[in-house]
Amino acid sequence: MTHGKSGSRDGVEAPEGELLRWRAHLLRRRPARSLALVAALAAGLGVVQVAYRSTGLTLVSAVLLVGALSQFFFPIDYVITTRGVHTRHLGFFGEFVPWDDLAGWRLQPDCLVLPRRRRRRRGAVVLYFQGDPESIVREVETRLPETKSS
Repeated sequence: MTHGKSGSRDGVEAPEGELLRWRAHLLRRRPARSLALVAALAAGLGVVQVAYRSTGLTLVSAVLLVGALSQFFFPIDYVITTRGVHTRHLGFFGEFVPWDDLAGWRLQPDCLVLPRRRRRRRGAVVLYFQGDPESIVREVETRLPETKSS
């Protein structure tokens, strides 16, 4: 985790007003869950191969499943700026969410959940911790009010 401008060493260009940057890799953080997920993925692909006897269909299924689970399989880059939160994985899938689009924050055991304002877009931005969670919480709480757990 780094503070301030640091170029693009982790695949995310340094946005204007960068305050904090880090990378989280869920596959490495949760080894038991990772093993179960990989086993289930392999079993599902085995079923597709046996049922349809098509290597092509099995490969397409593998690409679709790994793509759907890409935030778990591949690292996620986070950048907190004075304007909002940037997330990116696989080097090009990502989004920028301005502080005005976020309703608050909620602390969880291994992440910080930032719910979106319903009038703009449903869902939430989830910031998984890596390294120093206190600095992440400190940066977010200066910009957003804490929300009650639901």
